[in-house]
Amino acid sequence: MTSAAERMRRHRRRAAKGMIVLPATCDEAGLADILIELDLIDPNLADDRRELARGLSRLIGMMTLVDIQ
Repeated sequence: MTSAAERMRRHRRRAAKGMIVLPATCDEAGLADILIELDLIDPNLADDRRELARGLSRLIGMMTLVDIQ
């Protein structure tokens, strides 16, 4: 588990860049289909929630013209 200090460091790095973390609810299969269609995730990893989160971050980054790492 990540220490509280490390979580705070990540929070501060994001805040310094003007970034936020938001919870979101969506249809997993639908999201995977869209991300695969847009070539933002590997179809073989479509059932991996971390990969879905990374793909969604990439999509939001593209929509907001921000490079999300």
